[in-house]
Amino acid sequence: MKTYISDSDFELMDSATTIPLSLFELRNDRLFESDRSSKMAFRMLCEQALLNYKKFPPIGDLLERVIDCTGKRPCRLICCPVCRSKKQSEATLSNLETFQNATNENSYFLTALLPMSSDLDETSKTIKNHRKNMYYVFREYKKKFPNSNIDIVGAYEYDLKSIDEYNMSSERARKLFTQLGFDKSKDESMWLPHLHAIVSPLEEKQVSTIRDLINSATLDTDKIPFSVELKRFREDKVVSENISEISKYCWKVRLQHADNIFLDNKDKKRSRYLSMFPVQDLYYLVSHIASQGSFKSLKFQTKI
Repeated sequence: MKTYISDSDFELMDSATTIPLSLFELRNDRLFESDRSSKMAFRMLCEQALLNYKKFPPIGDLLERVIDCTGKRPCRLICCPVCRSKKQSEATLSNLETFQNATNENSYFLTALLPMSSDLDETSKTIKNHRKNMYYVFREYKKKFPNSNIDIVGAYEYDLKSIDEYNMSSERARKLFTQLGFDKSKDESMWLPHLHAIVSPLEEKQVSTIRDLINSATLDTDKIPFSVELKRFREDKVVSENISEISKYCWKVRLQHADNIFLDNKDKKRSRYLSMFPVQDLYYLVSHIASQGSFKSLKFQTKI
């Protein structure tokens, strides 16, 4: 499946269905003019639905729910570019307020990778348990250090990893896959839940302690290298820009295969997004999160 769909290809899709695809784009032209990734995500969803609705009718129903989404009647589906963009804007404004006294020197971007599972319900339980464990370890930390004043705000995300992605990864990345529970002997994709968040204010001497606490809340086993990362904000941008960009990233709710959190064969980070999840995985993930409360079920926020 293509990750770029031209205007001419979109017009062909639009002419092949009675679903008013172009009307949705016209209604949201301001968003799509300023955010090309949202426009392409919508077009990829359209392509996925139109290619597969005959063999998997529910995906057509899902697309129609997105098309019917308006400001007065939001669908609140994670596959809807309008609802996702609104959530990103809300999170950005809220985080700029929460972290108004932050600096690049005392602010960090957290990524915590959770154990993998082929079962979506099990993955959801992993996230719920992780949130509960995080609250617990930080409550205990607060008892020991009552003057602590650290905010942690972000969102969980579901990624889908296939055997092909495993095989193409570097040796270090394959080891990380395995340690997180990926079973290469089974020809099935597995869900990789993870948390992205802003952590601030955090003194450099606290970083190791906070990372250890997150590790203890995330894994029942020993630490897994590279599974929990705290990266200081970029120094080449003002802090408000860092907060805004990270807030949007936390709520990107990608529905595409991605290799951005794994190392390539030269052990360098990549940020490449690939084709959309297979149609049934896509549908079940969107429906599952909707049944859990949609975007609010992905939020994480605590103060320690």
